[in-house]
Amino acid sequence: MAARSPLDDGSGSYSYYDSFYSDEEGGTLQDGGARSQPRAARGGSKTKSNTAAPADVARSNSIRARLVQVKAAANDDSSSSGMGGEPTERLEYNRDELYELYPQNPKLYRKMGKLLGVANALGTDLHRGIDVSTIPSRRERFGANRLPEAPTKSFLELCYETLQDFILILLIVAAIVSLILGVTVASHDGAAGWIEGAAILVAVTLVVMVTALNDYKKEQQFQKLNKQKDDKSVKVLRSGSESAQSISVFDVVVGDLLQLSTGDIVPVDGLYVSGNSCAADESGQTGEPDLCHKNKHNPFFISGSKIKEGDAVMLVTCVGMDSHNGRAVMALRVPPEDTPLQKQLDKLAKDIGKLGMFAAVILFIVLSVKFFIMQVDKGKKIDNEALELMTEYIITSITIVVVAVPEGLPLAVTIALAYSMVKMLKDQNLVRKLAACETMGRATVICSDKTGTLTRNEMTVVDGWIAGESLAGIDSADDALLAKKVKDWSVGPKAEGVEGTLLFKILQGININSSAAEVSVESKEGGGSKLEWTGSTTEQALLKFTRQVRGSLPDYRAMREEADSSGSKVKAFPFSSKRKRSSYVVRLSNGMYRHYVKGASEMVLAECVSYLDASGNVRRLTPEIRSELEAKIGNMAQHALRTICLAYKDLAMPPADNWDEEDISESVVIGITGIHDVIRPEVPQSVLDCQKAGIVVRMVTGDNIDTARAIAVECNIYDPDLDTALEGPDFAKCTNAELKHILPAMTVLARSAPLDKQRLVERLQVDFDEVVAVTGDGTNDGPALSKADVGFGMGVTGTEVAKEAADIILMDDKFTSIVAAVLWGRNVYDSIRKFLQFQLTVNVVAVALAFIGAVSNDKGESPLKAVQLLWVNLIMDTLAALALATEEPSEGLLDRMPTRNEDRLVSLVMWMHIIGQSIFQLIVTLVLLYDGHNIFNVEQYETEHFTIIFNAFVWCQLFNEFNTRRIHQEINCFENIFANWLFGAIWVATALMQVFIVEAAGDWAQVTGLGVGAWFGSLLVGLISLPIGFLLRLVPMHAPEYTRENVNADRVAAGERRMAARAAGAMH
Repeated sequence: MAARSPLDDGSGSYSYYDSFYSDEEGGTLQDGGARSQPRAARGGSKTKSNTAAPADVARSNSIRARLVQVKAAANDDSSSSGMGGEPTERLEYNRDELYELYPQNPKLYRKMGKLLGVANALGTDLHRGIDVSTIPSRRERFGANRLPEAPTKSFLELCYETLQDFILILLIVAAIVSLILGVTVASHDGAAGWIEGAAILVAVTLVVMVTALNDYKKEQQFQKLNKQKDDKSVKVLRSGSESAQSISVFDVVVGDLLQLSTGDIVPVDGLYVSGNSCAADESGQTGEPDLCHKNKHNPFFISGSKIKEGDAVMLVTCVGMDSHNGRAVMALRVPPEDTPLQKQLDKLAKDIGKLGMFAAVILFIVLSVKFFIMQVDKGKKIDNEALELMTEYIITSITIVVVAVPEGLPLAVTIALAYSMVKMLKDQNLVRKLAACETMGRATVICSDKTGTLTRNEMTVVDGWIAGESLAGIDSADDALLAKKVKDWSVGPKAEGVEGTLLFKILQGININSSAAEVSVESKEGGGSKLEWTGSTTEQALLKFTRQVRGSLPDYRAMREEADSSGSKVKAFPFSSKRKRSSYVVRLSNGMYRHYVKGASEMVLAECVSYLDASGNVRRLTPEIRSELEAKIGNMAQHALRTICLAYKDLAMPPADNWDEEDISESVVIGITGIHDVIRPEVPQSVLDCQKAGIVVRMVTGDNIDTARAIAVECNIYDPDLDTALEGPDFAKCTNAELKHILPAMTVLARSAPLDKQRLVERLQVDFDEVVAVTGDGTNDGPALSKADVGFGMGVTGTEVAKEAADIILMDDKFTSIVAAVLWGRNVYDSIRKFLQFQLTVNVVAVALAFIGAVSNDKGESPLKAVQLLWVNLIMDTLAALALATEEPSEGLLDRMPTRNEDRLVSLVMWMHIIGQSIFQLIVTLVLLYDGHNIFNVEQYETEHFTIIFNAFVWCQLFNEFNTRRIHQEINCFENIFANWLFGAIWVATALMQVFIVEAAGDWAQVTGLGVGAWFGSLLVGLISLPIGFLLRLVPMHAPEYTRENVNADRVAAGERRMAARAAGAMH
């Protein structure tokens, strides 16, 4: 091996590559590595079985054969021009073989010859990078670093898809028949004959164009947003360039040497080449909450992870859809399933359409039989006049279909969802899938993450023990108390100066013995940079604590800079999970040495024999004081606090081994701190609100069960007397039958893996028919988010995979935003039901009036014409849907239970209002039909007579619109009417349009202008709808969601008691 490489990672005096080809485990080479995630094929997934497939065996043998060549080449100095140089025979791996290295497969990594073996196989020089001339061939062989765009539909395809709607097909058939008959047969009135058919086609075209255009724009905007979001600049080392060059992330290829710095999101999979104290946050990819330090022993960089400390150069091995992140995204690209509401609406539309067809057929049969009986009685033959009358019967029957079919329903639902989506964005809910708005309103379970959602995701010192005093509530202490602490701790032995004070030892012990810091990172929103904390969250909390109490002493930056410039740093002992501590040796100004240590309280305290009092004097750690400290540690642990002991040890000279070994025996306790992620203050009440609304809140976290339980109690999620908590490994061992008995009371799942969350969602859906909402921020949360009825991705901390899988993105990661989504969801569901009550009232009255009017008319003519009904069903009803959808949600929506899947979309209460209003409207319109000509002194069955009926019918609907503002028997339908100006504006606009239709539409709508008396009569008839609605609301009937028992009744009572006790304690 040549002289030591400049790529040495600085971790020791030996060359970084000295152990590349040593067989650390000995024996024969074996296929390596358990996989923590199912291997997702491009656009799908494969699940490994215990028995290797023939193809896998062949690939394994192929790798073995090549690895023998790699080792031989590596051991032959003449075969390589140096590290990363070309071997005499280039070895190659395909995409799947390289993918098998991730998330971590050390056995396969060793088989491949570690870094040098993989670099040689990829033709990468570890000094200079790849030859730029090989980029096209690399891109062809390994693919480009971009995911294939999700298949999108053209505008014409979306139009065709919209035309598959049963309602529209029915209308098109009716329009074509009406058009043909109107033009070819109704020769006596050919000009008017084609109008009805043409009007129906215009209406269908309008529905198709609006729906398709809305979908098309949504797809185009989402694609544009993704392109802008994914494109960014990265730095790579390539031959022919003296320094790193900046390129688009889309231009990165396999074999590149990619530079990573603190704050970067790792865009591809790769292997560690060199670096400086590099650590990555892989919690979103692997579920591992602690930072993963990258070095030769742990070289695997996973796409989607974030560099939290240091920097590194990595060898790119997998890009695009072959990367860990890419395959996860591709596996999530599955067609969305229809929601229960969509299924209910489709069924309702089809049932209405079938009833309309049935009524139309019956009407045609009745009219035909009536016609033939009259012809026989009069002894007339079938002539052209008779044929024209038969054609009129067919057109009237088609009118029945037009009347029955709710043409505006698809548009109305889209409008309600789209409007709510826009409003939800203001409540920090970015809706990616429209149907999720409504589905969230029926949620019965919320499975929430802890970190960042229930808590602030900011570790904070909230308790502790220093100099015999408790630090309880230090995070919220006022300036006066903090100033007193600083003053008390600033006293010390005069001979030692500032370095002898308790305060200095607290500050230096934390500031020097820490790698956390604030760094400047590029703002995602653009326009400069911002400060962001990096490093261990525990160390971040301690540094923030030093800011509170440092007084006039330097902050952590200045203290570190002074130590660097003076050369007082002697030796660092990094944190070890085995020792559960880190320590640092510094040289003091008097020439002595001080060994600072911080770590797990029980382990560090066991090494201490003394403690510091407030004056900085060293006191003996008596059994009584030790018991006091142990009790304090135990108390803080019970309250889910992470306890850290700070200690130090002074030495006059270096030990005999010159600090080769860490020795903290006979140390002095500086203090103990209690740290935890502070619960958001609004969370306990928000959880209680959800429970009152019949929603069970479950917390799914990676924390240990004691911490999880303590936090869940504080959040009102867990009650020791009512609920159970389970750890992930125990949950995984349970059979589905066992879980059926466990899940009703389980509100906490601790130490959970992503697959546990997915299984929890599945069992709740399958065994209990729950509508489940889930939060997730990691790549491995993708399957659970996709499986859930509503998936909430975290907008701040979430990975791109989590956001891709989510239905709604929480822009602020807060639990209160989920509660807002519940409110809007229930509001959307109510808006759709309000519209259905309004629409069905129109349909019932119109069908009955058209049927009775046609049968009783000698000409078989309906009093309501097709064009008039299209105006009512399509334009007026769509505007009504928009008006009803603009109602803001009220807190009262949380006072009822969720709507279950088995509940009727149109409840019995709604049917009561539909039938009640229909009976009233049918009575008054039939009176107008049979006696209206006498009342208003007009010709019976002429245009003016039918116009009065049409006008009265429309004004009944307009005034009934006020009634449908409240569909749950609320007495006052005008409540908050002036708070929603849009409702009033739409109502007035619709009323003005009706005036225009009557007075100006003429032959097109088959109407004529009316006199003052006719207008007054129409308005009076419509106005009577209001007192009718009031009387119906007095009937003591309620929907199931108001009478159903709350499964959380005991939890709510216990939670309210806890809240009252906390409030009393705070006042005390």
